[in-house]
Amino acid sequence: EGAFYLFALRLVPAFPFVAINLVMGLTPIRTWTYVWVSQLGMLAGTLVYVYAGTKLGEFKISIDLLVAFTLLGIPVRWYGLTLLVAAEVAIWLARREGRRHGIAPEVVSDAVVWVALASLVGGRALYIVQNELGMIAADPLHALMVWQGGLSFYGGLITGLAAIAVFARRRGIPVLQA
Repeated sequence: EGAFYLFALRLVPAFPFVAINLVMGLTPIRTWTYVWVSQLGMLAGTLVYVYAGTKLGEFKISIDLLVAFTLLGIPVRWYGLTLLVAAEVAIWLARREGRRHGIAPEVVSDAVVWVALASLVGGRALYIVQNELGMIAADPLHALMVWQGGLSFYGGLITGLAAIAVFARRRGIPVLQA
């Protein structure tokens, strides 16, 4: 039955593959069965994504749909608004958890600033290393033009984690508690 469940889970894009991999690693399914069933299950999704990719060029969207509102002549996009709300909720949760563990809300706010700055710098740095080294050689100021796009999630994650570890150590807070 494990092969059937694995196949069914691979067909449903709502289940992250990493979660499926972790769960299936706890079952007695044989490695070869896991490999071929996974490949077969992912084939259907791959075909759908390839087909969608070929049709994406024909898709037309109005740029006005992406703008939530305009503030002082600057368009505020839905994506940015969503990130702002998510950040505010995360800060509120972090301050609440900090209070629960005896960490002052001001300390949590300080940590947020350092982690945010480190994440932006690290995200931009990794993006540049991966994608735009030639452009930076020609125009070093291009590294500062973040409004033109270009942040790497993994660069931000790595430097954000490093920043919280350094911050916690300097403040004498156990890292896992921070």
